[in-house]
Amino acid sequence: MGGTEPPFDAMLAVFFDSGADAQATCGGGKLAALFGDDPNHVDTTIPMQEMIADEYQMGQKPDAASVLSGLRRLKIIRTVYRRNDLDPQQFKDYWLRNHARLEDVVIRQSPVVRIVATFAVPGGLDGKKPPFDGMVELYFKSAEDIRAMFTSSIPAMMREDEKNFVQMDAPAIRFVANEFVTNERTG
Repeated sequence: MGGTEPPFDAMLAVFFDSGADAQATCGGGKLAALFGDDPNHVDTTIPMQEMIADEYQMGQKPDAASVLSGLRRLKIIRTVYRRNDLDPQQFKDYWLRNHARLEDVVIRQSPVVRIVATFAVPGGLDGKKPPFDGMVELYFKSAEDIRAMFTSSIPAMMREDEKNFVQMDAPAIRFVANEFVTNERTG
């Protein structure tokens, strides 16, 4: 899709029933230790960025389940930092109560199929500062749909509102990714 190389090759998301379950499973270096078992695939000399987060599905098209079925899903991932004058709860509240209204517009007026917002739990993993405050995932049917969305007025509308809660001059990671579901609990 153009652009520069992403700052990493893969990202792993593991879902838990509660924050306590996540802490018990991942805390104390347990998650990082799992990757030391496979030095042929993971460069263990590069520090891992780990965090515990809350994830919210912000909206989706009526056909999202069928469009996103299967093991591969195309998405854009973008990390953000909260504005310096906001605490983590204010940042999350603004996104969920205000910015979410614009995300509804994105679902209705663009090719975005699903929007997921993720919020770092401050100190959630062994008291460590999370590597970022929030992350948005925009799911698409195709690369052409991504291009169409970015040539529309939608990104400018979203960026204008982000000034209310996102630190606009902070570094952010943005990339297009293929999401693969490798294991899913049923029932």
